[in-house]
Amino acid sequence: MAAKKTGYETIKVLIEAGHIKQFEQIFDTVSRTNMAKDLGMNYQTFIYRLNRPVAFTLDQLFAIAKLVGVERRVIIDLVINQVDSKKRGKS
Repeated sequence: MAAKKTGYETIKVLIEAGHIKQFEQIFDTVSRTNMAKDLGMNYQTFIYRLNRPVAFTLDQLFAIAKLVGVERRVIIDLVINQVDSKKRGKS
């Protein structure tokens, strides 16, 4: 019997295919609640950091990369893309 794909495996495929370009797009596939739980974070703290992705520590971003199964730099680049996009939107 084939193993059921997790949301994290789907995110990895979407990132590798270029469909996910910003950090927040991850949560179109996996729930915020599940990721917070999987990271061992309080949900409210997690939501605060989602709204301000630069508030995540590197260790937390590395843990997200490990959950998704991608290189650490990939998650950092998604955060940078999101922050840069928001800055361009304000100018």
